[in-house]
Amino acid sequence: MRLKQRSALELIGVVAGAIAAVAGAVGGVLALAGPGPPADDPQAELGVTSFEKGVTRGDFVRRHPTATAPAMGDATAGGVFSLDLRFHDFDGSRCELTWTMYDDAIDAPVRGLVDRPGGKFDLTRPFVHLTPVAWVPAPRNAEAVYVIFRLHDGEEPCGSPFQSNTYSLE
Repeated sequence: MRLKQRSALELIGVVAGAIAAVAGAVGGVLALAGPGPPADDPQAELGVTSFEKGVTRGDFVRRHPTATAPAMGDATAGGVFSLDLRFHDFDGSRCELTWTMYDDAIDAPVRGLVDRPGGKFDLTRPFVHLTPVAWVPAPRNAEAVYVIFRLHDGEEPCGSPFQSNTYSLE
């Protein structure tokens, strides 16, 4: 039996048809298998569950000896924020909590109360729920303030910043 010789155009058509058939078969198999597991993007949730004003730094340190408090005199008045932190898929990471106090009247940071440490958290499981407390001093030149809490790992954020309500700390 003798095979008929094909023109270059016919050969290109045969090869293209074979490639299309293979691509269609692979696409069909992938469609049946589904898209695969979604990529886990780390997420953090931060909220304030309560606020207590009129707490001196000394009282705070006695009540919460492992918490972070700014280095100030023990008689310095301030307030305690109870926080609710939930970390999803940060396994093996470390997140640091910082806070900045803002004067509500001028919507500007209070001098000396910018990026203050609030704690460091080693995240060793896929889901971590923490309820730390943060003490903030009462400002001397502001009647009403709010605090913005940030979670970050170095320069990388571990979630969105959280703004507290406006408080009078005196």
